[in-house]
Amino acid sequence: MAPDATAFDGDLFPEFTPTSTATWRDTLAADLGADWAERLRWDAGEGLTVRPFYRAEDLDGDVPTGAPGMEAGWQIRHDLASAGDPRRELHEALDRGADALGLPVERGNSEHLLRDLLADVNLAETALHLTGASPEDARRLFASADVDEPRGSLTFDPAARRFASDDFDADDGYRRLASLLRDEADRAPPFRLVTADARALHQAGAGPVASLALALASLSEHFARLTEERVAPETVARHAQVVLPVGTRFFIEVARLRAVRRLFAQLAEAYGADGDARLQVQAVTAWRATALYDPHLNLLRGATAGAAAAVTGGADVLAVRPHDAAQQNAPSDTGRRLALNAQHVLREEAHLSRAADPAAGSYYAEVLTDRLARRAWERFQHVEAGGGLLDELQRGAVQERLTEARGERQDALARRERVRVGTTHYPNLDEERLGDAPERSERPPRETDAFERLRLATERYARERGADRPAVFLLPVGTPRTRSARANFARNTLGCAGFRAVDSTGFDAAERGARAAADAVEAGDAQLVACAAPDDDYASLLPLLREALGERDAPVLAVARPDALPADERDAVAALLYRGMDLLGTLEALQKQLGITRER
Repeated sequence: MAPDATAFDGDLFPEFTPTSTATWRDTLAADLGADWAERLRWDAGEGLTVRPFYRAEDLDGDVPTGAPGMEAGWQIRHDLASAGDPRRELHEALDRGADALGLPVERGNSEHLLRDLLADVNLAETALHLTGASPEDARRLFASADVDEPRGSLTFDPAARRFASDDFDADDGYRRLASLLRDEADRAPPFRLVTADARALHQAGAGPVASLALALASLSEHFARLTEERVAPETVARHAQVVLPVGTRFFIEVARLRAVRRLFAQLAEAYGADGDARLQVQAVTAWRATALYDPHLNLLRGATAGAAAAVTGGADVLAVRPHDAAQQNAPSDTGRRLALNAQHVLREEAHLSRAADPAAGSYYAEVLTDRLARRAWERFQHVEAGGGLLDELQRGAVQERLTEARGERQDALARRERVRVGTTHYPNLDEERLGDAPERSERPPRETDAFERLRLATERYARERGADRPAVFLLPVGTPRTRSARANFARNTLGCAGFRAVDSTGFDAAERGARAAADAVEAGDAQLVACAAPDDDYASLLPLLREALGERDAPVLAVARPDALPADERDAVAALLYRGMDLLGTLEALQKQLGITRER
């Protein structure tokens, strides 16, 4: 019998008996095996592990819930390009719904930009965020603004500048910033003047925990140095903002943005900042996660993963990087439009602007926020014990840790323990980007640079010879199920270096397959042969293939793990393809063998 709809007593689930955690665990063990918990546990790096699920009891005790200072809605920010027609781009962005502008201020051009570009921009309605700027640039803005309280921020972080350049005088930077704060303290919170900018640290290799800890260390440095310069801690707190790049790991990024508010509240209290100062959080989709190849996937990275995580995590300001930002002469008009519209979809269609802290109360999000905050606070205390961020930078300790972290990330990418779809996994074999690639020295490095250099080298090799890119003959032998899976793996793997694939439907007889491969090499249709067969078939297939190839010079590859082949057969192939292999190193070696690149 259906329950009486008129008798609602506030309990939404009166018909359902609560299920205990023990029952859930027993059910998972029955369905997935006794080792389900270990297999589904996620190692997120930096000492952070995530369990498959969390329950209400995980929030008991000392796990706080919610994030202080979160408000509904965010500013949709458009960053003006440093090249092109900035006036046209500025008005185009405003016409398309941007309510915040990122203005790149280069040395000596701020007066021109502020006078000419912003003459007809309403700074009471449009927030202006000065990047690459100085305290003097903020003074020029305040002097030229036609409103008493312009909205926006100054991205001037002496600690981050010191990290980027050994020549930067951080002491002088703090003196200039303190002078500005003493003169313009009443402008907060519409215009923030104290920034912890984590972009360069993130670019250098900082993970979620390290980027939080170092941003906190930067804020701590600001509190300490500015109060020494006779700026009240309350003033520092009211002007504080943090700039955080966001990557593609959705829940990690949600938790990271929520955690930074909690950590800032602890820090402000420790410095004696009375009142309810609210940290402003700016988010920008990460440059290091942007790829040159299959650029439309950057839309998914930036909008679906990064931007959605940022607003769910409570970002006050968000800039989505155009999907074609890694290309030469980019971003395009289409790229800029789609980057803005991605945010409009989140605001107007997904309605994410209508809730403050949408993740509040989620067991998963709350526990992850707490774990991240605790780990970051521990790392921050380690930096403080070393004398603070500037002292750690002076000794090179931060740089050393970030270099190590970046190497670990790159190694994981090289082995496909971490994936960039379209570059290290599932490449579009028909795509070429040689004409779109900028000079390497023009842009900061990205995680996919090494793989992109492989593909660009293959394209360049083909163009110089007026020929197609080198191709691999896929030699599937054996049962259809096994050979098809292994052939697809070979195609996907070798495509990461830009090699074309010569497909076949497969061969039941090894002799026919070996002859077909030799014919393709003889005709010049293929320059490599990739065997895709069950492990037990290689003992017969590989000798037949070598006999069929004869003196023809074509590297032979096999989809198999090293322990699956006898030592003599292992030594007879140019490379083995398997999960966990050093993909980058293997592809580099194959390119050298084919003459695409030379030994250095």
